[in-house]
Amino acid sequence: MGGEDLKNQRNHVVTKGIKAFPLMLFFCSSLTYAGVVYSLPATATDLERIELLQAIQREFPAFLKNGTAYGFDPFAVLSDQQKLVEVLSAFPDYSRLMAERPSLLRIEIQKKLLKTTITQFDPNRLLAWKERLEQTCRLYPDPQAALLEALTTLNKRSAETMLNVLIGGLPDGQKSKAFRQPGFDAKLSFLKNSPDIPRSIDLDLQEIRSVALLENRIQELTTLSLFLQREPGVWLTGDDANNRVSSLSESDFNVLLDFKHFIKDRFDALNRDIGQRQHHTALRISVVEKINKYAKTVLGDATIVEAQGGPANLRLTELRPVAGIFRGCAGGDCSTKNSFAAPNSPDELVFHVTDEKGESKGYLEATRVLAEGKPTLYVSSVNGLRISASDVDLLLNGLYKARAQIGFELLALPTSGNIDALMNYKIIQDRMYSLIASAKKVKLTFTVEEIRRRIEQFKSSHLSSKFDQMENNRNALLYSPSTDDLNGIETVTHEIAPQPIRIAPLTDKADLLRFAIEMKSNETLSFAFERVLSALSVSPQAWAKFIDIRAKNPERKTVAAFETEMKANLAQLLRESHPDPKAIESIFLRVVTPAQALEARLASPDPISADNLGSTIQMAESIIDDPILTYRSDDILGYNRIKGNPIFADSRATRVKLFALALKLELKYGKDSSILAAASKIEKTLGIDQGDLAQFKSSPAADNQELKPVSVFDEEMRNQIKILLHDPGLSQESAKQALDLLFSGTTQMYARLSCPDAASYENLESTLSLLERAVVEPIFSADSVTRFGDALGDILPKMLSAKSSEADQRRLFAVLMSYWKKNSPMFRERALPEKLVRVLRAYDKLNIPLDDILESQLVSTDASQRLWAFKKLGSARTSALIRQLELWRKRNVDSFLLELLVHASASKLIDEAELEIILPHLDQYQKETYANAIGRYPYFKNDYLRCVESSLDKELTK
Repeated sequence: MGGEDLKNQRNHVVTKGIKAFPLMLFFCSSLTYAGVVYSLPATATDLERIELLQAIQREFPAFLKNGTAYGFDPFAVLSDQQKLVEVLSAFPDYSRLMAERPSLLRIEIQKKLLKTTITQFDPNRLLAWKERLEQTCRLYPDPQAALLEALTTLNKRSAETMLNVLIGGLPDGQKSKAFRQPGFDAKLSFLKNSPDIPRSIDLDLQEIRSVALLENRIQELTTLSLFLQREPGVWLTGDDANNRVSSLSESDFNVLLDFKHFIKDRFDALNRDIGQRQHHTALRISVVEKINKYAKTVLGDATIVEAQGGPANLRLTELRPVAGIFRGCAGGDCSTKNSFAAPNSPDELVFHVTDEKGESKGYLEATRVLAEGKPTLYVSSVNGLRISASDVDLLLNGLYKARAQIGFELLALPTSGNIDALMNYKIIQDRMYSLIASAKKVKLTFTVEEIRRRIEQFKSSHLSSKFDQMENNRNALLYSPSTDDLNGIETVTHEIAPQPIRIAPLTDKADLLRFAIEMKSNETLSFAFERVLSALSVSPQAWAKFIDIRAKNPERKTVAAFETEMKANLAQLLRESHPDPKAIESIFLRVVTPAQALEARLASPDPISADNLGSTIQMAESIIDDPILTYRSDDILGYNRIKGNPIFADSRATRVKLFALALKLELKYGKDSSILAAASKIEKTLGIDQGDLAQFKSSPAADNQELKPVSVFDEEMRNQIKILLHDPGLSQESAKQALDLLFSGTTQMYARLSCPDAASYENLESTLSLLERAVVEPIFSADSVTRFGDALGDILPKMLSAKSSEADQRRLFAVLMSYWKKNSPMFRERALPEKLVRVLRAYDKLNIPLDDILESQLVSTDASQRLWAFKKLGSARTSALIRQLELWRKRNVDSFLLELLVHASASKLIDEAELEIILPHLDQYQKETYANAIGRYPYFKNDYLRCVESSLDKELTK
């Protein structure tokens, strides 16, 4: 049937009435696969459910690859799904309507534009938060007991109340000054340091400070406790608890904002567990407010950045109901845990969203409804950590453009009251709010109300939420994109006939165990691992013993003997007399962490023999980023044992690899004495004198003070490496490998950039590569950031004036963007180095998207830089200024921002409408300052003064 015929056929079906509407999307002349979409095989045992989960994973890989902070029992969900399908199948209309869905949709969406948007979180905030919780986890192995002790000690005291009472007892003049201080810490500091305050209050201040520290500990322990509950009241312990904290990600910030579906139940369970009345509602509200405020601060730092890129490609793949019920794994939300059943409705569509590489981004859920009497697709939910604001646009515009092919006329979005409930991620929420700002409100008519009602009334612990039920979604807002929005978008729609889900008899226990290990790596599903062991008749004790030996090699057997024996033990555990060697090998490599595997390797007598040395070094390099190195480097690495090993006399490549490993450790953990000690042992073993190495790093030659050209400088540096390694015959390539590492992010990198011909056409590629490596290495201090910025400012003009193509120039600016993203937290207190800004201004013609960089310049000490950045921001300038006002409030840079506002007004860069948006973000003093400043301009438009005076009048009225 042709595309136009299919469209006409579907539209003809719609005219027959609402009940016929579900046929529209999936009409097909053949019902060969009738019932395949929703039918389920019997799953009476754990083994059958595990096999069904395997089948689901094959269709929906994100089921295991994407974790979610909302714990649920996949076995219980499957059991409820089986019961629900049995209930619904007894309803004639349900069986008929689902049987008339012989195919699933796949929609390819592409936008042929060179610009895209990306979402950037502040990684340092996330890292600091994780480190703090990890420290709390280490300090308090039993957080419940620690929390109980802290609450008992606190005994309902409040540091804020105690401080206010103390200030209230001061003389009037001192009292008013103290109360004017902005915030608790500022008040405390004022009382501590003011010479006018009697020192008789010092003991009170000490007590208040100790109570404040206790309150902070309670907040940290409570936050930790929320994440250590796999589900309410079910606690993670030991390694599972440590792994949970170390694996915290951006999505966990989002769940901190979800009081109803994540925090409340866990908080109530915690209250029951510690058995303390002090942990009552008021305290819960106080702690949750602090947690919520912190999470919003971190999420609020997420910026939507426009960047260069190729065509944007997304794929929507519809999931059959038994896979769709697990959509929460792809979305990182509570939909599976609290609203699993919705995909079973005939009018419901659940799409797995993937990128051009097939990697999961999240999911989109939609309902076929009627609005204004027309077939309508109601996009109720878009969720996923990797879904950006531009992805939201592409998804909606792609669906809208493909509407004729998939049989609807209108596209509807949730009302503002439903967006937060149906979508978890702030970036997605914000984009949705902007899209519905002026949208038309419509009433929705659900096409299969009786069936949906039966689904909503089904009794299940995984149906506790009502956010997606009909009664809460009767109203919606129409989405009507402009012609410009749809330009460049292409869609291709397929109808895929799925095969029935069949569970074959179990033949490969190793394959099943491999699947179980994948489940174990997903925190949400990890507890199901023991169910798999039980189904395989493997006792948890036997498995724990195997893992313990695998991780430690207690008998210190040789590498070959140990690994051979372990693989044989693994086959014996599975009762496999003729196991597949590849399957056993893949499991063997995954059952312990890389750090544990290295520890077991180093326990053997021959980890650095000719046969094993290469793999041992490779294992060590694989855990460079493992936190275990920061406190167990000597124990784990154990490189002191290589001293005197004869292999180093013959293997130049190995010597360079070890030297490179030592340099990596120094670069990565430059402030950690234990790591530096381990690196020094490697260097000493290689015969490298520490004094010579230090002298080399700081020598005038290494700093290129003579400004030698690239070829001369590189040759001299390679020769210095050969001298350090006592190997004059070392190949140029091996020396370059060590030299590149030495230059990566250190002061020697600046030396290379200072070569007079570093930016020449001949050296352009190597210099670009050097810069790209430099911004990747996580070793910048505040001083080196400034120095690197200055170096970029010096070399950018040379590179841009060389015979570089526009592609090279854009690549260079991509380095600049990476440099900014990596070090942006260091610029919260200052603007970019001036040399760098001068270059950016000189190359405005390239029209590089630098919105996030430009915004930082709004607080520059240079007025011309501020005004230039404000002009370049274009339509984003107003919101950028507001963000900076909020960010810098009470940080003594208001004068810069107010001066910018005055100059922008005088230059007519903003109009009265924009000014009215900005004014509510100024306090009364700032408004008065602005009014006085603009009054000095005799040619100034009266409308500006009228705006600010009107705003001041409203302030006085309040």
